Amino acid sequence: MVKLVLITKDITKGLSNKKRKIMLNKHYIAIKDNSDEFWHLVYDYIDKRYNFDKIKNIYISSDGGTWISSCTNVFPTAITVLDKFHCNKALTYIFGRSKVKRIALEYLKNDSIHDFKTLVGIQISLFPQKEKYINNHANYLINHINNIKNQDDKHYKVSCSMAGHVSHVLANYMSSRPKDTHINHRKLR
Repeated sequence: MVKLVLITKDITKGLSNKKRKIMLNKHYIAIKDNSDEFWHLVYDYIDKRYNFDKIKNIYISSDGGTWISSCTNVFPTAITVLDKFHCNKALTYIFGRSKVKRIALEYLKNDSIHDFKTLVGIQISLFPQKEKYINNHANYLINHINNIKNQDDKHYKVSCSMAGHVSHVLANYMSSRPKDTHINHRKLR
């Protein structure tokens, strides 16, 4: 598995004519093995590039993978966030595109796990053949309830998914015709 981290200082809306936010000072660090040193490489880069005394918040936005949650060993004050892409994807797997999905998300954000499970139970009664599938996604969301609530942290501005960056950056790196990216090739081992 290739591990990839995108480090960005801030975001802005003003540099694009689209509604998308633009990440400023993007930098990628990737490593191909399962090394425990990965988060230390990230720490070393941030330590050299920025003044840690002036960093107010560090957010780790992800799909909630276990290797990602180990970031708190190196960044104990980091705030982990289940990115909105993966959260929405799991909710859509359970509830489809119905308006119930929004209610279910509010239940999670308000620690109303019983009410969330009631909605999940209704979905299972409607689609009994998908019970295992629905339960797996419901458990995924419940297991990441604190990371879902962190989406609403007042200083969290970047609601992006790394999925797009992973497919773009890593596919580009492995292509026979790579585009110009800012991936740190020395770190990709």
